[in-house]
Order: sequence, then C-alpha cells, then structure tokens
Amino acid sequence: GMGGQFGRFEHINLSDIEKTIDVNISAFVNLTHELIPVLHQPPHAKIVNISSGIARLPYPGLAVYGATKAFVS
Repeated sequence: GMGGQFGRFEHINLSDIEKTIDVNISAFVNLTHELIPVLHQPPHAKIVNISSGIARLPYPGLAVYGATKAFVS
C-alpha cells in the first residue's frame, strides 16, 4: 500500500489523493478481479488482505489513507 500525504484534506494535492486511491484501492480491486478464475480452480486458493489499524482507528491528517485502508478491510 501507499501512505499518501499527511495533512488537512483541503491542503493535499488532488494528484496525491488520486495516487493513494490508485495504489490502495484500484490496484487491490484490479488484482482481485484478475485472480477470480484462479481462485475457483482446485485446490481453492485464498487471498489474504492486510490493511492498517488506521482503517478502524482514524488518525488526524490521514483521512485519505484511512479511507482507502477501510475499503480493503
């Protein structure tokens, strides 16, 4: 994953927000989608997703990162 920028949401550059979303959400969704056929083949595989404590315990200044990790959780 990617931590992104730290700070008040309105002060974070939009391109940095998009990069954090691309790495922490889009890559997760795309990879999972691509692996679906493999997951259905015997022996059945599993995907283990590791998120962050920030997904459940918000931290000031890390709104975007926390939201993307909550998505994974």
